[in-house]
Amino acid sequence: MTSFDCIRKLLILFSAIATFSLAALSPDIAAAQLTREMRELFGEIKSELDGELKAKFESAITNNTDKIFFSASEFRRFRDHPVNPFDGLHEIEEEAFRDGIELKFELPNLRNRMIGRNERQSPRMLNGLAAVTAVQASSIVEVRIKNETVALGTVVDSAGHILTKASELGDVKEVTLRTSNKQLVVAKVERIDSRNDIALLTASASRLTPVVWVDRQPLTGDFVVSADTNGKAIAVGTYSNSPRSLENGEQAVLGVQPQNAEKGITVVDVTAGGAADLAGIEIGDVVLSLD
Repeated sequence: MTSFDCIRKLLILFSAIATFSLAALSPDIAAAQLTREMRELFGEIKSELDGELKAKFESAITNNTDKIFFSASEFRRFRDHPVNPFDGLHEIEEEAFRDGIELKFELPNLRNRMIGRNERQSPRMLNGLAAVTAVQASSIVEVRIKNETVALGTVVDSAGHILTKASELGDVKEVTLRTSNKQLVVAKVERIDSRNDIALLTASASRLTPVVWVDRQPLTGDFVVSADTNGKAIAVGTYSNSPRSLENGEQAVLGVQPQNAEKGITVVDVTAGGAADLAGIEIGDVVLSLD
């Protein structure tokens, strides 16, 4: 068994929480499923477009994703098209889309929703986890391409192996790592596991500190916390499933957008065709308890 296979098997849990840890510095977090409202909006936009632009929105709807990649000329055409309903595209500098650009579309009512003080991602909650996350800061690195941080990575062993998010790397063969003490280290892209969206990097081990592993299987319901290179907690998730294969699409997705309410959790959006939609959950429903 190769060292990459060993690391991959050891880190099945890590792959489940990497979405928080490795994409938090980039606004282009892994593509989410389309909400019903966004799907309808994409359909309206598509009906007013033609050629490659129309095909891109058709593909996004078919693939159930809120991320679309545009070449520089395609981006300009969509940005300047009367059908474009998204604010801020004209504020993107030419340099940012010269080689193409991937946009993650969000509805303003979701993007700007205020996070409640008792929610997991609130500053109050994250700041309270500093004692937990600070001890791992030296094992977290920023992964940089062309002087831009595209993801976070975790040093997984004393041989200088780092795991990061594969989809943020493109087709580069080398990246630069910035450590917690701001040193720059060149790393080679050793292996890519596209199925689990994991990339294995190799760098000089003498300048990197491996993460400290626990020796027990986490329990369903345990919290998992991600940190940046300053040791600051940047996201909190929940270990909600035991390790399982993703090869046959065995992902469990409830498919709702929740929001705190006075007497429970209000459903503000439902993913079309998702589990909640099929079960009859509707926008405006209030969840009072869980079975």
